[in-house]
Parts: sequence; C-alpha cells; structure tokens
Amino acid sequence: MTEQFVVGIVRGSHGITGEFKVESTSGEYSHFADMEEVTLTDGTVTRKFKVERTSEGAGVLFMKLAGINTPEQAAVYNRWEIVVP
Repeated sequence: MTEQFVVGIVRGSHGITGEFKVESTSGEYSHFADMEEVTLTDGTVTRKFKVERTSEGAGVLFMKLAGINTPEQAAVYNRWEIVVP
C-alpha cells in the first residue's frame, strides 16, 4: 500500500457550486494546483475525487471536486482530511 500524507483539512463550503475552503497542513498552497485526484477521509471512511479546480484566497484555498455540486454536499465533508500518496 502506498503511504498517504495529509495535505489539508476541509474547513467548510464556499459559494453555491460545492467548493470547499481548505486549510493546508503545511501552510503552503501552491502544490494543490498540480493535484488531479485526492482522497477525503474522516478516519474511518475514505472517498476518492477528481479535482476540477483550485484557487487561492487570503490564507485559504478553494477546491472544487467532481461530483460535489452544492453547499449541502460539500458540508458533509467538513473537517475531513485531504490525503495524497
């Protein structure tokens, strides 16, 4: 099994399209722009998603994942960790 690293934490929804606000665990945000796929986990459940887009705000990252299209769907993943290989 490939080792997984926590790169961010979902900190809520943003806007009406299902975007997340993401807190980077390293404090850096530029590496998120290169991600094509991420895994979200709450410690027991994991789900993989394709990354549609990312954009940086003031001290926060906004991330849109395929299949999450409303604020209500995004809210389900509040406080989940974002992990990558």
